[in-house]
Amino acid sequence: MREAQPKLEKGIILLTGAQGQLGLTLLLRSLQTEVLHDIYPLSREQFDLAHPKTLPLILERLALRFEHYREIILLNAAAYTQVDLAEIHPKEAEVINTIAVDTMARACARLQIRFIQISTDYVFDGAYDHPYPVDYPPHPISVYGTTKWHAEEAVARAMPLGEYAIVRTSWLYSPYRQNFYRTMWCLAHERSELRVVADQIGAPSSTESVAEQLFLLCSRREALPPVLHFVNRGETSWYGFAQAIVEKAGRSHFCRVHPITTEEYPTAAHRPRNSRLEVSCLDPNTPLCSWQEALRLCPPPSDPPSIPSLKEKK
Repeated sequence: MREAQPKLEKGIILLTGAQGQLGLTLLLRSLQTEVLHDIYPLSREQFDLAHPKTLPLILERLALRFEHYREIILLNAAAYTQVDLAEIHPKEAEVINTIAVDTMARACARLQIRFIQISTDYVFDGAYDHPYPVDYPPHPISVYGTTKWHAEEAVARAMPLGEYAIVRTSWLYSPYRQNFYRTMWCLAHERSELRVVADQIGAPSSTESVAEQLFLLCSRREALPPVLHFVNRGETSWYGFAQAIVEKAGRSHFCRVHPITTEEYPTAAHRPRNSRLEVSCLDPNTPLCSWQEALRLCPPPSDPPSIPSLKEKK
C-alpha cells in the first residue's frame, strides 16, 4: 500500500493550453515571481481536448498523483480560437470548446478539483451601449462565441457554486504566438500603410495583466466568484490599438494607419461591435491597469524563451 504523503501548504494548477500565449505567460510568471501554486502544464499529447472521452481518467490519475497538495485547480486556457475557421468547422470547435469543457467540469466536480474556465467577450453580440456587466445575458453571433457560451453554461451546471470561476477576457495579446500585437508590429516594418477596422470597440488585454489576476484568483481560500472580467481598463478600437502599436514600434513616421469600417473588411465570422467588459477587481491593491500602460510594459514581439517546465512530464 502506498504511504500517504504529508499535505503541502500550497496548491497545484493543472494548466491546459500551456503552449498558447496566456499559458506561456502563466508559466513564465511562475518562474520569475513568487506564486502560491506549482504549475503542471498539460501538453496536447497528454491531455487532448479533441478527444474528450479520454479526459476523466487522466484527471483521476492526476488527482491521485497530486493528492498531497492543499488543493488542485484545473485552469483551462486551451480552446479552438480560430474564429473564422470555426464557421467552416463548427463541429471541431464544439468538441474542443464545449464538449471537452463539459466533460472536464463533470470530472472536476466528482474529484473535488476547482475549475477555472477562460472565456471571451465573443459570448456577447456587441449591441449593448455600455461595458458588459458579468451578469449580462450572453447572445453570441458566431460559432466560436456560441461554443464558448455553451461551455460557460456547462461549467455552471456541473460544478458546485464557489468551486469554479468563468474568466472572460478580450483582445488578448502578448509578445508570443500569433496575435494582433505581433501582426501589427511586423506589418509596420513591412508596409507604408495599414487599413484597420475602427468601428469595433474594446479593451486590448495583455496576458501579463490577465495572468497576474489569475494567480490572485487561484490563491483565494474562500469561494470563487462565478464570473469575472479580466481586461485592461479603458477602451479603444482596433484602429486605435494599431496606431499605438505602430507608435511603440517606432514606425509612426514610416507607416500610416487608416481607419476602415467592418464592412470594408469582411470576415467569415461576425464580430461584436462593442467588446467592452466591466472590469472585475479581486484586490484593490492589485488593480488591472489601463490598456495603454499594459502596452507600454509589453516587450517587443519575440519567440518564447525555453521553459524547462514545458517539457512533457511523464
